[in-house]
Amino acid sequence: MSSGMKFENPTEIEEEVLLNGFSLPEITEGNVGPITQKIRSATEAYRRSGKDPMEAIYEANRRWSDPNYERREEAFPPLSQTTGFSPQMLTLCFRPFSWDLKSAIGFESSRLSDLNTDREIESGTRIETPDGFIVVNHDAPINRRSREPETVANIAFGNLPAYDALGLVTALSIPNFGGRLPSQLYKVAAQQPVMVPLYLETLEEIDPELRSTIFAGYWKGGDPVVEEEIFRNSDVILPFGKTEHIEDIRRRAKPGIGIRRGIRLKGPYVVTRHSTKWGEGLHSGDFDYDDGLLYAFDAAAFYGLACSNLKRLTVIGSPREAQRVAECLGEAMEETVSKLGTIQNQEFSIAVGADVHRWSRHLDGLDGSVIFKPERGLGYVVAYLESSQDISPLGKGVGIIVNAVDSEEEFLSRIYEGDSERKQALSTNIRDLGLLERLTEAGYTSIGFPGSIPFSEPGPHDGQVDSVDILYGNPTGARLSKIEFSEDPRYLKRRNLGRLFRYFGIGEEPTYFKKDK
Repeated sequence: MSSGMKFENPTEIEEEVLLNGFSLPEITEGNVGPITQKIRSATEAYRRSGKDPMEAIYEANRRWSDPNYERREEAFPPLSQTTGFSPQMLTLCFRPFSWDLKSAIGFESSRLSDLNTDREIESGTRIETPDGFIVVNHDAPINRRSREPETVANIAFGNLPAYDALGLVTALSIPNFGGRLPSQLYKVAAQQPVMVPLYLETLEEIDPELRSTIFAGYWKGGDPVVEEEIFRNSDVILPFGKTEHIEDIRRRAKPGIGIRRGIRLKGPYVVTRHSTKWGEGLHSGDFDYDDGLLYAFDAAAFYGLACSNLKRLTVIGSPREAQRVAECLGEAMEETVSKLGTIQNQEFSIAVGADVHRWSRHLDGLDGSVIFKPERGLGYVVAYLESSQDISPLGKGVGIIVNAVDSEEEFLSRIYEGDSERKQALSTNIRDLGLLERLTEAGYTSIGFPGSIPFSEPGPHDGQVDSVDILYGNPTGARLSKIEFSEDPRYLKRRNLGRLFRYFGIGEEPTYFKKDK
């Protein structure tokens, strides 16, 4: 594959657009109607066939999880070109293809089936999972009447390849929750338009009839003329991206905007809550170099671009202890960043370096700050701050602030008062399940042991199961939070250190894994 490649689409249209050197179908005001009509017809035919759409997804994922799969090997150059990710980082991105989606979807559709009734699930209810618990926060009555959308419009993100392709699963899994398969209109990201079309080419090989229910292309985000037509022809909109972009879509995509077959629609429904987020860390007790490697990985994986990447580490202890943690974390970060591989795209690398430099200079001017960064280059910044002042996190690149609190209660009080964007992932060595549940009440939707955050498992994301939300709505704003939990934190630490060593050569192989060979 090379720059200038063209992705084919079963629904042929004449308009094309060039994104980062790749030619894709362009979605315009004039062709939205014909496109949606074709994919709806294909979807109706697929429903009549009686086939399970997830079977094709399972097979597509099986192929993409194979390192020797031809399309996967071909994907590395264009993905490195568009994202700047090193081969090591792309390999980590591909990990979700090996998820046991069949088990996860089966779990969600059976164990969460109570969400499809009119009775309330009490706040604090725990649902056991293979790696911990899902906790329901806020009573959760769900409107039993299905929305039965005909067309779902996905607006993809471009920062994490492979994850964007798995966004297709949201709509394809709706039959598992008692609904009908909808057609999908999929907007690829201008930054990284490659992964979704490549994945759909695999789906074409496996099940061309299912592939014809999905149209992937591009329109300029925010174009009021084009998007009005898209809203008019869609029942559900799933936008991923910056908070302000999603809020703008919510403002413009009013229910009842569309008319189909003479009936005014109740949609479109903007059901996503996947807006700008960032992750945090909370540490209690002794802190050694291995701990530093695990927290460093949670901060540096995906070059700090993911919504779950750590941007702050709070230490329960004295300011002096927190400063020692920052110093140790800075040493561990140097090894971690060097082993994860450098940014492949020069333009992107320069932009990230400039952001890191500006952020570092800003922190350096604050009273009581101590900065740890490499002697050469600006690949990361670890900063100890004496005060609890609320500093905006680094948007692009690897940057983490370390500070101290006297107690868990002080941390909780700050979180309750803090911005909602500080409530995505939490990396912590604390194993008090009661405290972890209180942290989910404070807003964290994914809590894992240090070193686990980039190795996320399937399940509710950002507090919800989109497929359930699309069908039944969530009028009370009930939130589902994942907690990775084991009674033996030593096992989790050894497991995560072992993964760092095996995948990236970071640190040393734990004795526990050497004995298992």
